[in-house]
Amino acid sequence: NLLFTTDKVGNLMTIAMRASDSKKWFGTTPPDLSVMARAKSSNFGPSGVDYIYTFLRSFYRDTNTKTGWNNALFPSVAMPNVLWQLQGPRTYHHVVIDKTEGAKGSVWKRTTTDFDADGFMQSKSETLNNYRGEAVNLSTFTPANADQTATFDNNVADLSNFLGWMAEPAQLTRRRMGIWVLLFLALFFVVAWRLNAAYWKDVK
Repeated sequence: NLLFTTDKVGNLMTIAMRASDSKKWFGTTPPDLSVMARAKSSNFGPSGVDYIYTFLRSFYRDTNTKTGWNNALFPSVAMPNVLWQLQGPRTYHHVVIDKTEGAKGSVWKRTTTDFDADGFMQSKSETLNNYRGEAVNLSTFTPANADQTATFDNNVADLSNFLGWMAEPAQLTRRRMGIWVLLFLALFFVVAWRLNAAYWKDVK
């Protein structure tokens, strides 16, 4: 419903949380995810919608953080998982294989970290002898309810696409117009090139 005594039609949406409260609760002012969607996009690469989609699906319980949540895509993020009830409980398994400097030179080490559904962590490291592979950084989530997770993923996809549209509602119009602008510039270049040749043919 429109509130005719406050905002007008066409006004930007504003957050109800005060900046002072957000800094007190989270340590910083939460980012505008619609702005993040545009900031993470590129003209000829992946869109920022993909980043938002992955970010919202990468939360896991972590009792070592202030909010009790962490994120595989954005480690130590201050933002809690506001969609945790829709997502449902799940465990997180993280494997990292990288090269470290030891007393006898470079060695490959594998670190395995597991978080249960309540956020309690177990971690172990081991040296890999005669390892011939490459560096690995693998994250795996195991949901308690696969059907709930599938529904959650679909809802997050819709939400991410909406945030991408909110970041730039005129994006499709801009892209369509861009094609015609490029065609016009190409035609103008040919005309200018031939006109330049006509002007200079007698001089040369």
